[in-house]
Amino acid sequence: MAASRKVTEFDIRIATLIRKKRIQLGISQLSLGKALGVSYSQFQKYEAGINKLNPSSLFNLMDLLKIEFSELQKLFKSSENPEAAEIRDKYSSSEFELVNNIVDLNSEQKKALAATVKAMKGQDV
Repeated sequence: MAASRKVTEFDIRIATLIRKKRIQLGISQLSLGKALGVSYSQFQKYEAGINKLNPSSLFNLMDLLKIEFSELQKLFKSSENPEAAEIRDKYSSSEFELVNNIVDLNSEQKKALAATVKAMKGQDV
């Protein structure tokens, strides 16, 4: 199960397209999250490419954001999407690996990791 949750370049491309279309249409993350029946935080994760969209949510978003299926096909077929490349260039492969590993943790492990990271940054836990 965990392998299917790994972030791929295609996931990043979809997330980038969603963000671009949302901004073009002037729709908030909160509004789209509500329309999908998910929290603001969950929608942020979809848009950041951290969490994958299930097919039903993806098709609902495509409808809400007026994304044509052909646009999704172009993302899949494209060998180089400038916006995806920008995100890929911004983060190292080790950062993507870190996100993928965090996704596989249970909630207690995530809380412990968050506390550890805060402590490492010298903040109060």
